[in-house]
Amino acid sequence: MAKEASYEKTAEQNKLLDLHAMYIHGTPERGPVKYERVLVAHLAKASVTSIQKYWTDFDAKRVYVSTYTLKHIFDKRQAQEYDAILLNIIEIINQPDTIFENLDGRRGELAFIKTFLTKDFEGKSISSTYFCSLEIAKEEMNIVTAFRFRDVRRKGNYLKKYKPLWNWEDGRPPS
Repeated sequence: MAKEASYEKTAEQNKLLDLHAMYIHGTPERGPVKYERVLVAHLAKASVTSIQKYWTDFDAKRVYVSTYTLKHIFDKRQAQEYDAILLNIIEIINQPDTIFENLDGRRGELAFIKTFLTKDFEGKSISSTYFCSLEIAKEEMNIVTAFRFRDVRRKGNYLKKYKPLWNWEDGRPPS
């Protein structure tokens, strides 16, 4: 069941928004940015345990995002989509609906998927699903990209290629 998007800010989210304000906002497309990064989340124990069933030596619990990643997302996505990613990326990491093993040849080893309920301009509830790719680097992880699926058909077709590692709904790894 999709959860309604949250608009309350945590300390980590404030750091993320400050990073955006200081280094990304107002930059020209494809313009250079200073490299900085912030800790945005610690993986939930259930997420770590589920990943360790596939990668026994997995020990990355901290998740970071850099200005390079934010700039990449900022340049590639529409403003509304970027804002939604910025406001919800921490929850995507903390409480994913599903964790997938990323495809070979793609940057990042894991993909976290989360669906939120949001309202359109007429007040109707709409479901939006987000994809966040994470790269494992020793004892930490780095967000490498994030995007919103445009429609349900695309999401279903896109994710068919991915190997599911964890489904939060039933609390067990998929069979």
